[in-house]
Amino acid sequence: MTAAANSLSSTGALTCVVTDDDALSRQTLEGHIAQTEGLELVGSFADGMQLLSFLHSKPRVDILFLDVQMPELSGLEVVRLLPTAPAVVLITSRTDFAVEAFELRVVDYVVKPVPYSRFLQTIARVQGRLAAAAPPPTAAPPPREAALFVKSGARLVRIPHDEILYVEAVNDQAVIVTTTRQLSANQVLRDVESRLPSPPFVRVHRSYVVNRYRIEAVEASTVVLEGGRRLPIGRTYLADVLASFQ
Repeated sequence: MTAAANSLSSTGALTCVVTDDDALSRQTLEGHIAQTEGLELVGSFADGMQLLSFLHSKPRVDILFLDVQMPELSGLEVVRLLPTAPAVVLITSRTDFAVEAFELRVVDYVVKPVPYSRFLQTIARVQGRLAAAAPPPTAAPPPREAALFVKSGARLVRIPHDEILYVEAVNDQAVIVTTTRQLSANQVLRDVESRLPSPPFVRVHRSYVVNRYRIEAVEASTVVLEGGRRLPIGRTYLADVLASFQ
């Protein structure tokens, strides 16, 4: 007699199948599975032929509890017939199959009757095997530094924020001055400023937006940048400039 096979788990639990021609042993394992969090019984069978038919029709089984000695097909023969086997736990009343079982790379070999404490040891071993077989998580690509993209002539140019010293309004264009270069954007200063984070970028004058991290000193109505470049601070911007250092 067999128990009805359920659909595979959609809850993330490890799906289990029991196959044993001994009804009492089968019921014991079903009970252990039912009371163990993270496990779900999806099939229970009395012989290997029924098991093979079930496995060929289902996309995934995580743990297979399999009796060694069964009519028609033994548990060892079932394992040999599977192209890719789930984590196999052999259940038997004899100990003389152990060497052959581990040559087939089964996860555990448990002698009947199976107490619940021994069952939990088996589950811990299975979980360790599954974790070891799981592919390593894909490393996240290193984050790229924050940057400003601006149109300069016919080119779209990427400028890392931390390289910008200041941005200056020159006629109808914003001129971006960095630690290594200077380029004119096809935008006015106001538009470029709106795309820069504040802080660290702060408006110090109607014609200048400065990278606060590049300021060496503030002297009266002047900011001194790295390299000694001095820019004026407009009277209406002085309070905001000083507040940005709080």
